[in-house]
Amino acid sequence: TKKQNKKNHMSKKSPVVVLLQTLDEEHSPPVTTKEIKEYLRLIGVRGGTFGIVHQLISSRIMERLDLDKDDVLEKSELLSAIKQVFPENLFDSSGLKKDVFENVFSELDKDGDSQISIEELRQYAKKEMGSNILSQDAADVVAKLVLDVFDTDNSGNLSKNELQKGAEMISQAREK
Repeated sequence: TKKQNKKNHMSKKSPVVVLLQTLDEEHSPPVTTKEIKEYLRLIGVRGGTFGIVHQLISSRIMERLDLDKDDVLEKSELLSAIKQVFPENLFDSSGLKKDVFENVFSELDKDGDSQISIEELRQYAKKEMGSNILSQDAADVVAKLVLDVFDTDNSGNLSKNELQKGAEMISQAREK
């Protein structure tokens, strides 16, 4: 069943997920292109002929995020990207701004059920990333990755509390 697949999928922690979950720790493990491709397979992104989709997405990720071009994605490089993705007004010197977070959560929760579904994450990511084919695949990856990292109860949805804890973790990591 879908829920069993989710639990099986979560039982094997990808280095990509581990990196994101440990952003607020002093020593987060770096991630290679190979590990990004493995994560894409793990979350069900089709590889295409000869794995071209995995290659394109992982290459794009490294091209944009691997600032020192050493073929590994490190905590500092990921934080640099996160700082660009998250709206600056979401954080201030004391951390997460609760009122802005409430607005972001409301924008994500299209159906008003107080849960963010994979589809709501996907739609938001697609809106933010544009409409070309590669961006659509990347939006799916982003949505699944956000769910993997922040869905601590493995429900398949994000509660307000889970998303807030994730945003607070990112806030703490930004300060380091």
